[in-house]
Amino acid sequence: MASKTKKTKTRKTGKKAGEKTEMPSLKRELTKIVTGFIILVFIVVTAAMFADYFLNKRLAVKSRNRVKTETGVNAKKFVAVRNRNKNKRTISSGKKTLKNKKYLTPSHTKRLVSMKQKSHKEPLFEIFDDTIDQVKIKRPVLPVTGNKTPVVAIIIDDIGFDKKMAGDLSNLNKNITFSVFPDAPFSREIASRLHKKGIHIMLHLPMEPVEYPRIKPGPGAILADMAPDQVLSVLRSDIKRIPYIQGVNNHMGSRITTMSDKMRQIFTILKEKKLFFIDSRTTRDSVCRPCAHLLQIPFAQRDVFLDNIQSDAYIKKQLKELIRIAEKHGTAIAIGHPYKATLKALKEELPIMEKKVRLVPAATLTSISG
Repeated sequence: MASKTKKTKTRKTGKKAGEKTEMPSLKRELTKIVTGFIILVFIVVTAAMFADYFLNKRLAVKSRNRVKTETGVNAKKFVAVRNRNKNKRTISSGKKTLKNKKYLTPSHTKRLVSMKQKSHKEPLFEIFDDTIDQVKIKRPVLPVTGNKTPVVAIIIDDIGFDKKMAGDLSNLNKNITFSVFPDAPFSREIASRLHKKGIHIMLHLPMEPVEYPRIKPGPGAILADMAPDQVLSVLRSDIKRIPYIQGVNNHMGSRITTMSDKMRQIFTILKEKKLFFIDSRTTRDSVCRPCAHLLQIPFAQRDVFLDNIQSDAYIKKQLKELIRIAEKHGTAIAIGHPYKATLKALKEELPIMEKKVRLVPAATLTSISG
């Protein structure tokens, strides 16, 4: 009996000893698995980081090269392709189809027009409200004697993207005034070239339209939600960007030009810099004139948009309207844009116009109202 008891104890003791020898072996296996998993995760994460770094670096180089190409040697080719694509567009309204329309007319105010160059965030074309052309500008009728020739000014807006077009337009008449965007790729270069020819230059100041933010006026714009310090800072920066400017007119701005506080802030800087302001009149509710009177800065406003529709017949009709207004009031101001149709019409009509009116720089027609 004693021997059986001893054997039984020996078996039990042996089983427990076996369990103790199996546990360290299982622990080692689990440790190996966990360690291997951690190493694998580390390798994968490291590989992903290296791949992301080299991919981003490659994309950045490609992006820089693309911008250089668009603004450098191939800029002319890029502009040519852009213009060809735009000239293919048509805008239909009822029974009428307006071909090659890049400018928003009163009946098509809220239609979006293509950007000129994506890489430079070029602003859209002018936006103005539906009734603006129906509003007659109130001013006294000036008698025109036989010895006094009516005087007109022609401003070409949206300058800064096409050096050749700016050069061709400036060759038509040295008294045409050019209004230059603050942040276009060739703004400074074009401004310097025009100045050397003795041509007057203005800043084409982007301002918020009523359609914002769906339609954006472009970089360097004055926006309605800007604090006074921001307005002054942006305007000073825009003025500094374009050399030789003598005055300013608004690009878009159908919201800003109805805000007395914003216009007084703008005119404070213009007075400080001794610059005049010409209201492009993109809204019938503009408060630019009374604000200019309050701040006593030289002021005038646009009478005619030349190229709402880019057709030879339409632009010539608008030039005749410019002459009619000048003959009635003594002076008139037109605004056009660097379009091929505008260049062609002006080239044909200016010699005829000069027999009836005298073309002067826009600054000549500004005055401080008493």
